[in-house]
Amino acid sequence: MSDNQKIDVYLVCNARYHDTNFARLELLKLLAENEDIHTRVAENFSDIEAIKASTLLEANYNQPSTGYVQSEYGTDRDSQPQMYLHPFGDGEVLYLSLGHCSGKHDMKPIVDIQPVVRGSWDNPVYYELLRRGISWGVNTPSSLHL
Repeated sequence: MSDNQKIDVYLVCNARYHDTNFARLELLKLLAENEDIHTRVAENFSDIEAIKASTLLEANYNQPSTGYVQSEYGTDRDSQPQMYLHPFGDGEVLYLSLGHCSGKHDMKPIVDIQPVVRGSWDNPVYYELLRRGISWGVNTPSSLHL
């Protein structure tokens, strides 16, 4: 991508029981580090077909998930995709599943007030993954930029 060329980014950021206002703001700050990036924000994936896993980052663990969701997730396979590319049209979509966070009102009606949880957002390594993802998108001319 040449210098001073406008880069259109389409950011999807929304999740029930998560502080998406916080996550969206942090992502927009990172995107704003490159003044050539112009960002559109959406709250859902309604214009993208189902995303399929394909290999950039995964986590190995075998502890069951606990908390407000009970499932076999965490014990149902040896590794869990955390960051991956999915071919879409003439390009690719980069997906990063980390970044869960919640504010004090985000768990209603399950609980009235809860402690603020920032999760991976408290770790500088997470911001490095985000910056690398942004760099990948900016430097991959045939990608769909998310």
